[in-house]
Amino acid sequence: MRLSHFFPTLLSVALAARPFLNEPDTGIEEVFGSLPAGTLPKLSLIAGLPDFEWAAKRVLSPFSYMYFRSGASGEYSYRNNLEAFHRYRFRPRVMQDVTNVASTLPTTLLGHNFSAPIFISPCALAGLAHPESELGLVRAAAAENILYMPSLFANLSIEDISAAKGEGQVLFQQVNRAPTDNTTQALFRRIESSGAKAIVFTVDAVAPRNRHRSGRFGFDQGDDSYDLATVSLFTLLSSRMSDTDITYIYSGTPTSSSKP
Repeated sequence: MRLSHFFPTLLSVALAARPFLNEPDTGIEEVFGSLPAGTLPKLSLIAGLPDFEWAAKRVLSPFSYMYFRSGASGEYSYRNNLEAFHRYRFRPRVMQDVTNVASTLPTTLLGHNFSAPIFISPCALAGLAHPESELGLVRAAAAENILYMPSLFANLSIEDISAAKGEGQVLFQQVNRAPTDNTTQALFRRIESSGAKAIVFTVDAVAPRNRHRSGRFGFDQGDDSYDLATVSLFTLLSSRMSDTDITYIYSGTPTSSSKP
């Protein structure tokens, strides 16, 4: 075997065999591990994102933690998502004026102004984490003027979440396609009536999920009818990729090329 072929193979095996480090050791267990079960350190003492997962594991039930933590299949994509950011490096630039760097954070998304280029992604069933469920998320987003995208499968209804908005707050609503076009269009009209400024259309749930972790709890997320209908949508879009057909699907306005 040529060495040029051998070493890449050996490297691949080594990477595949290394332990799965879900969260880095930041010392939080040594400092706060003696807290009584079910209690958390003050939010001001949370040093980084990995600390939130440590805290969640302490206070959530095993089922709730599984729901928020599980990834597809053997969670290889989940692992890759965690590691992807570490494959990029910031280029050091020293002796630069950073005194006003905070003023560069505000941005716009689809023409709406926000305080930072980050947002709260759609996540269903927030009530598994806190009794206030999505109310805490929409209020926090309003307080910091960042974007919140409620999930279609939230504990609270689209209307209840909208009613909790702050003055002038902008929400984008996540949605999956319903089993029929008529139901989908009715859902879009309902979202429009709620005051949402955009629809975040899920396109990566084309089949029922196979999640090993959630399967051990006898739990399957999502509704199979949505997944199967989404496949038909993709078939339509791939065979008739035009603004006309997409407009028909989203707005419910028939055109000459999209009529049966």
